[in-house]
Amino acid sequence: METDTQLYFVSQTSKKKPETIRNKHNACPFCNVDELENIIAQEGSIILLENKYKTLKNTFQTVLIETADCKGELSIYNKDHLYRVIQFAIRNWLKFEKSGK
Repeated sequence: METDTQLYFVSQTSKKKPETIRNKHNACPFCNVDELENIIAQEGSIILLENKYKTLKNTFQTVLIETADCKGELSIYNKDHLYRVIQFAIRNWLKFEKSGK
């Protein structure tokens, strides 16, 4: 398997991405689960999907949705949920490694 040592950023793609951090009026692209595409794996509110807005050339990019709570973030998860997120992420990462993606 040949690997490049450089990452190539596709700036045109990043211009199309929804932006909800500064523009709070924009709808969160991850909150409506029924409209998500290319879901790879899901366990309850934890979802792994293929990144719709690929910004790095020649890479397999994914998005990990850790919780259904849009305002939630890693530092405030309860211990059980945090462990589920980490186990889910590692399990799927190992599947990717095995598959060669």
